[in-house]
Parts: sequence; C-alpha cells; structure tokens
Amino acid sequence: MLVGLTCLNQLFEVTIRSMDKRLNLLYAIPLGLAFVTFLLSSDILFTAGAFLAGLGILYLIRGRFLPPHVDRAARLFRSGRLQEALVAANAAIEARPESWEGYYVRALTYYDLHQLDDAAADARRAIELKPEEATNHAILGQVYYWQNRYDEAQLSFAKAAELNKRDPMNHYWLGATLFQQGEYGRAIPRLELAAGLKMPNPQLELLTFYYLGTALEAEGHVEDAQFPFKKMAKLDKVFAALEQDVRRAPESPGLPRLRQDVTAIRRRLTHMGAEPG
Repeated sequence: MLVGLTCLNQLFEVTIRSMDKRLNLLYAIPLGLAFVTFLLSSDILFTAGAFLAGLGILYLIRGRFLPPHVDRAARLFRSGRLQEALVAANAAIEARPESWEGYYVRALTYYDLHQLDDAAADARRAIELKPEEATNHAILGQVYYWQNRYDEAQLSFAKAAELNKRDPMNHYWLGATLFQQGEYGRAIPRLELAAGLKMPNPQLELLTFYYLGTALEAEGHVEDAQFPFKKMAKLDKVFAALEQDVRRAPESPGLPRLRQDVTAIRRRLTHMGAEPG
C-alpha cells in the first residue's frame, strides 16, 4: 500500500467482498438445483444433470452481476499480484466500458502501484458511472489525502460517509482529514462515530483515539480528552507494528504528516506511563 499500513487495505475490501458475495450467490444456483433434484428424485444421474444445468445458468447470467474479468482482477489484487490485476482490470474495462467495477478495481491497483494520478482518474470515472457507490468516493478521497489535497479529500470522504453511514472507515478518514486541516471541532463528531463503531484494525483504533483525544484537547475539552487517551494507552502494544509500517512506507506527500502523528503518539504513550510496543 501507499503508506505501508496493512489496515488501509481493509478500506478497499468492502466492495470486493460485495463482489464476492454476488458471485457466491450465483454459485448457489447449481448446488441448489442439484439439492432439490436429489430430494425429489433421489436419482444420482438426475442430480448430476441438474447440477450441470445449473452451471449453464450460472455461466449465462454471471455477466449480469459482474463484467467479464472483474472478479479475476479483484482476486489478483487481493493476492498482491498487481501487474496481473492491472491486465485483468484493463480487460474488464475493454469488455464493458460502461460498468464502474472495472474502473474501481483498476483505481485500487494503481493506488497500490503508487500511480496516484491514474488512480484518481479511474476513481472519478467510477463515480461518473455509479455515484451512489460509497467506496468509489472513498478511494478518490484516499488519493487526495496522501497528496495533501485535504479540501478535495474532505469532500470525497463526506460523500462516502453520507452514502454509507455504517462504515467506520468513512467517518475515520473524514475525521482524520478535518484533523489535518486543523478543523478540530468538526473532526470530533466524526472520530467519535468511528470510535463507536467496530474498527477493522487495532492500529486504526490507536490512530482514532489519538486524533480524537488531541482534537478534544485542542478545543479545550481537556477532561473529555482523557477517555480516548486512556483507550489509546490500552493499545500501546500495537504501536510497534504501526511504527514499523510507517517506517517501511514509500514516500508520498502525505507521509511526513503521518510520521509526525506517530512520533506524537509515542510521546503521549510515554508520558502516560505506557510502553509503546
């Protein structure tokens, strides 16, 4: 990933998991037909025939759920085979340029390849094709965030959060963006929402509580800030992994800010008597 944080990859897993679920529903067709046939007939040959018929139906309607090559591109992306994923995403777009999924997966792939301008272009195209898909806005926000284009990142994350209020990542990234802009008052409710929802990774929890506590402190709510800071101290054992990930990360315009935040977390944990990782 661009910043070397494994946890960031989970932001993009949401839509790919959704693609997988749609494929899994399709795979149920031959199994379902075979099961019903066996219940009705108890005949192995009829059951096998029903299964083959189901496979035929699966093949015919599969393209209506996902454009050709998209599921392959998504799986290659998840396994880290980025150049192969790029080839598959290109094939998906060529086969069906009017479908947003190919552009979305290619945007993710370009992002992981650190080709941010290409990632942004594909994310914008995916938004044009399906503006109601929250993760299209989220990937564009990611690109802007790591380019230090916070005004544009804020708009993208705000739209993602509006479209999918239940995803803590949308609130986290909007809150983190507002924090980096010094808009602590506006960052607080977003970070509180993220902290109240189930975060996918303890490293993200650590960052969330740091940003929330620091924002509350900056707004003069010193007593209220102690709660997220205490939560942060309980996560001191994950700090080493966060620090290591940031140390290994390739350079990007937004990375120095993250390094500063990680240094500040270390100071805060040490001051509170915790032992960072």
